[in-house]
Amino acid sequence: MNGLAIHRFDSDRSSVVQALGYDGKDGNLLIQFRSSGAVWRYARVSADTYRDLLAAESMGAYVASVIKKERNGEKVEMMDWLRFVELCQELSAEERKKAYESANKSLFEQLRKSPLALGF
Repeated sequence: MNGLAIHRFDSDRSSVVQALGYDGKDGNLLIQFRSSGAVWRYARVSADTYRDLLAAESMGAYVASVIKKERNGEKVEMMDWLRFVELCQELSAEERKKAYESANKSLFEQLRKSPLALGF
């Protein structure tokens, strides 16, 4: 998978994961946790691991047993993009697509500049 993706989940789908952001170009995975609202980034996550996470019966268990076990995470202090995504729910499909693309590009460009994204 190349490109950017954002997924939001209601509590029926996951009691742990509220939202995911994934950049297939460099493997950055962003996870927003439902209980705290905190966003954590995990670098160099393969597309297969990302797809397995989406397909997991329990996303929380998958995050704990695979993602956190195999990757060091870094807390992300940028919450505006998730609020932005929530506000976009009121837009038309085409307007929402353009807004997501703009917000995602800005977020992931900022993330690419961090030491963790570069593998340090």
